[in-house]
Amino acid sequence: MNPYVIFVIAAFVGVSILVFTFFYINRTIKKENQRLEELAEDTSDSSQPSAELSQYIKVTVVDLYCGVDSVGKRTQNFFTVIFETDTHETLEYNVPEEMYDGFEKGQTGTLTVVDGYVYGFTVDEA
Repeated sequence: MNPYVIFVIAAFVGVSILVFTFFYINRTIKKENQRLEELAEDTSDSSQPSAELSQYIKVTVVDLYCGVDSVGKRTQNFFTVIFETDTHETLEYNVPEEMYDGFEKGQTGTLTVVDGYVYGFTVDEA
């Protein structure tokens, strides 16, 4: 085969790859800029739970316990805190281990429950 033909084919392939790469990068940059603009326009505070799903309950920590559930070969730890409200109602919630370590019997404060899950606990200051 003629070396001139090979050179023309190689040049065509090289230019095609460069054009494709340019358009691909350009399209990706435009999409990313559009996504960033949409994020900048979003003024909602996603770190705070929806007010209609939130409950704020004055409670006292009555008891806490942890354990292990076994299902077949799988085991799962659970951490439970039992609260008593001002109206002497007992509430029991499973909480993450990191949150469990912060509770002590006798603590009083405000429990924040969002959609049936403990979101936070603010200890009353004496």
